[in-house]
Amino acid sequence: MSPKLMIAAVSLLAVSCSSSSDAPNPAEAGPSAQQITVDTFNLYLAGSFSPYENERRQPIIDAIASTETDILCIQEAWRDSDKDLIIAGVKAKLPYSVMFKDNLDTKVDDPTDQNGVTPPTPDTPPCAATEQSTKLDAVMACIAKNCSSIPGSDEGTAVSTMCAVQLCQTEAVALLLGTAEDKKCYGCAAPLLPTDTIKQIGTKCKTDPKAGLAFDGMSGLILLSKFPLENPEQHVLPGTWNRRAVVRATARIPNGASIDVYCNHTSPIFTQIAFPYTGDYGNGQTDYRGWENELMLQMQKIVAYVDAKTPSGRAIILGDFNSGPEIKESGIEKEGVPEYLLLSNKYPEAVPADYKSKCTYCGKEDNYLAAGGPNSWIDHIFLKNIATSEVKSAQRRFTGATVAVTPAPAPDGGDGDAGPSTVPLSDHYGMSAVINIQP
Repeated sequence: MSPKLMIAAVSLLAVSCSSSSDAPNPAEAGPSAQQITVDTFNLYLAGSFSPYENERRQPIIDAIASTETDILCIQEAWRDSDKDLIIAGVKAKLPYSVMFKDNLDTKVDDPTDQNGVTPPTPDTPPCAATEQSTKLDAVMACIAKNCSSIPGSDEGTAVSTMCAVQLCQTEAVALLLGTAEDKKCYGCAAPLLPTDTIKQIGTKCKTDPKAGLAFDGMSGLILLSKFPLENPEQHVLPGTWNRRAVVRATARIPNGASIDVYCNHTSPIFTQIAFPYTGDYGNGQTDYRGWENELMLQMQKIVAYVDAKTPSGRAIILGDFNSGPEIKESGIEKEGVPEYLLLSNKYPEAVPADYKSKCTYCGKEDNYLAAGGPNSWIDHIFLKNIATSEVKSAQRRFTGATVAVTPAPAPDGGDGDAGPSTVPLSDHYGMSAVINIQP
């Protein structure tokens, strides 16, 4: 008799001897399926260009702490100080966490481009040459005069990209539409505008060959869990202007199951002239197509990473992928469809068959922080080796929570207020799924 059959026979004998009932003993029943709730949420704690950041910070933490979830992937908690605040603030509800402290020295794990070539490591500051330095000085002087949080001073930060574009267009065009070297210099300064003082931007871009990543190369990711997280690691992706990465860990579910969780945030596809592609992964393109090419490369590397780390086990891949389908009947606009299909054709979306699709970035609805943007579904939860029939429900999260803010004064001394009295927690809504996990 095999060991398994022997154990079964002994168990059966013990039950029949101890009770005249034919009902199984619950204490001896095997583990059962367990429902878990999984969420993704982009917080939009992104520096001076994200409105009402300081007012929203604590309400975001409070909202997360009061939300019934088991696993949460957070994006755009860019500052390490914000990550620390969030982890401490939700520890009673989500005691396990994974984050990594990155900087400009953090290495990309697979730096090869679309042709398998590793771009050379920069050894010259982007704006060190006299021509670029002079042009950058003119832009920074204009921003200090017209767009500084400390009016007239380079000790302040730029209040918005739009201010810099509208009021310093003449100066910026010299870099924006100049030589390849000019664009590299522009590409150093632009991502630093929301995070550094105007003076710091000039210094960094003229003296540091590694300069050009916002938040000094920090990642915006946190993985939070009610369950223990084992074997945590970070896989750093190629990325322009911001650190891009995947945070991975294995969640140990109480019923004995092990699920690999991958928390992601990929590059957006910028289409505005103020956001040219200035990185090394655009496959030769410098407009929106460069951003598309970088995003596609990131998706390919995510798939390769997931399949290498979880070749046959179960995995949940979630985050802000800056891509999604067009669903006309739901008013959802397309965003990076080929990139989205690369993932969704391989890893199905964690929604039930009757799910009514909704935007998670809703620029044409009532989300003030996303105003002017599209209605797109770019925040996703994907499954590997978990059947979609195990998804019991899906919904947007954090749609009703608002933050009271002081309305901005009307421009030019006019009557009334220019801004709202309340805003949502973020420019994104969260995405949530309840999933049945078999032991």
